[in-house]
Amino acid sequence: MTIDENVLEQLSVARTFAERGNVSSMDCVLNYVRACSKRTGENLSNEVKEIEKAGYRAAIPIELLIARYHAETGEIEIAEQILSLVKVYANRTGEDVSDDIKEIEKSGYIAAIPVELSVARYHALDGNSPAAENFISYAMRYARKAGQDISEMVAEIRALIKK
Repeated sequence: MTIDENVLEQLSVARTFAERGNVSSMDCVLNYVRACSKRTGENLSNEVKEIEKAGYRAAIPIELLIARYHAETGEIEIAEQILSLVKVYANRTGEDVSDDIKEIEKSGYIAAIPVELSVARYHALDGNSPAAENFISYAMRYARKAGQDISEMVAEIRALIKK
């Protein structure tokens, strides 16, 4: 059985996306390829797996770079979401990126602490105690994860709430 020319073309498109680390586009094209191959009875599972693995492998350094950017700017929630994708990709390729992930997470937690404390301070000065405590709790959680003691800064902000 010969493989449909359109399916071959779509495999090529998926491979291009994979080489660029564009996993979402690669996945869309491969879903189309899977549907076509199922309809025609063609077995393309080996080709699909090879393209997926290449895409995940190419995406890992790109996603790590993006996660690092968000971590360093204090956007730890975004960094954590990206890192969860990186973990999936690494799991699927057998790559060990645990050291990179730990380093990015720690830098993100450290960068997020002053951001959260600043917002907490703003709410404390504004008299919004619940919001201030909410941001203090984020800062304390990040400080625990980063191994930092922010108790003095938290005490200063809580003193502002009581005024």
